[in-house]
Amino acid sequence: MNIFEHTRDIVGNLDVGYLRRTQQEFFELARLIRVRLGNKSYLLDQYLDDLPGAVNETLA
Repeated sequence: MNIFEHTRDIVGNLDVGYLRRTQQEFFELARLIRVRLGNKSYLLDQYLDDLPGAVNETLA
């Protein structure tokens, strides 16, 4: 067995349906958390706003 025969064996196989389902579930969960936080829902908004920046940072 040659693991380098196909690119998908190295990087995996992309299932777009799975990505869409996961994204939808993420936003549904965020909505539920926002409702439960009530007056402090801005904290979730701040966290979600900071998340892309944290992911984009390069590790030292």
